[in-house]
Amino acid sequence: MQSLLLDGFLNQISPKELLKIETEASYNDLSLISDDSLNTATRNVKFSQGFKFDIQPHKNSISCLDLETMNSQFLLSGSTDSSLKLWNIRLLQENKQTDDYQWQRFYRFKRQHLQSVTNLVSVPRKTIHDFGISHLQWWPFDPGMFVTGSYDNSVKVFDTENFENVFSFDLKNKVYNFDINATGQHVLVGVASESPMVKLLDLRTTSDSHILMGHKSTVLSVKWSPTDSNIIATGDILGKINLWDIRRSKSCVCELDQYNTTGNPNPSSSAVETVRAHQGAVNGIQFNELGSKLISCGLDEKIRSWDLTQPGGVNELLNFGPLIRNKSHQYKKFILSPSTETDLQFLLFPNDNGELLVYRLANGKLVKRLTKGNKVNLKLNSIVYTGFSSATYITGDSKGNLDVWGPESEYEIHKNDGEAERREDRNVLDDINDELIARKKMKTSPF
Repeated sequence: MQSLLLDGFLNQISPKELLKIETEASYNDLSLISDDSLNTATRNVKFSQGFKFDIQPHKNSISCLDLETMNSQFLLSGSTDSSLKLWNIRLLQENKQTDDYQWQRFYRFKRQHLQSVTNLVSVPRKTIHDFGISHLQWWPFDPGMFVTGSYDNSVKVFDTENFENVFSFDLKNKVYNFDINATGQHVLVGVASESPMVKLLDLRTTSDSHILMGHKSTVLSVKWSPTDSNIIATGDILGKINLWDIRRSKSCVCELDQYNTTGNPNPSSSAVETVRAHQGAVNGIQFNELGSKLISCGLDEKIRSWDLTQPGGVNELLNFGPLIRNKSHQYKKFILSPSTETDLQFLLFPNDNGELLVYRLANGKLVKRLTKGNKVNLKLNSIVYTGFSSATYITGDSKGNLDVWGPESEYEIHKNDGEAERREDRNVLDDINDELIARKKMKTSPF
């Protein structure tokens, strides 16, 4: 790392490239930087960055999380007891001062770190929903609105400023998951529910725009393509994943087959009832940023990567190993690290045994297996990324706790009799800067 920094100082590598290398290296240093003591006001473990929670997050299991992506500042958390909370995420960026203009370029691209999570609004149980909140999501273009889905058969739209429900959709079935189209071409919300029919809700007209029929049983997961506003993927309880083009009369354009590994699907087998993507229910799907790959997870405790650029969607046969624990018939939100922040993209999977598994997406190799000590009876249900090359993630578990995972070297825990002493505010950049200044002085020294 020091040689890379020196190359940067000599203009042999750009500050942005150096930032990508530093961020990628941080994924090998990930660790749990909070524990249950953070979730009470009386037992705060303090960090070098001053991170803390100010109140107990939830009394019951946290079922869903979402962080708005405009500023990565406001976090929503929903619980199985139907309570909801709004949090303010505060990030800290060190401001270094140096007289050397060249050196200042690197401090300008310093990564940001999580400093605190403060509760802004707490909505008690049975206030906005009668049963547990199964999913929630910010409006992709403005944090002034968010949407929630619940086991009480409803999808509700809220005004963030007044925290008021402005419209409700009655789906007549339990809502497991939904996704808001983020391309800006339309304002449709795809809903996965207890019904085999996938409904597309139009927020502009407040009506059912489309109904996608093709599944034979409960649909657990749904996701819009990030690049094509007409493509949506759904996964059901029978292990099927369907890709739909909402412009066509026969909307289902593809059923992913776990045995299609060549790009030449057998037409005679495509109509067979047993064509599946997983051997168990599909409760999680994610596109990559380009929309060229689809990542899925199922109750067969497998993660699969699909190449959508080839006919029929090709199973890339990546082996993510035997550590995956996924047995719950509810939506599982895993996450892909931003491809723009690192050369290698990572997949972070919240496990049903309380572990956070970090994989390389390119080959399925396990990078880190992060645990909460001996608390294996906990289940991680959802995960969000705090952004800004921080390599810091927040998860919600089955005990109602919010946990923070980040580079251990940047969130050092101080345990000196409960007193937090800030470590000396120095890093590798400071050391190299001092070394270069010393060399200049030696060159000008008359001795």
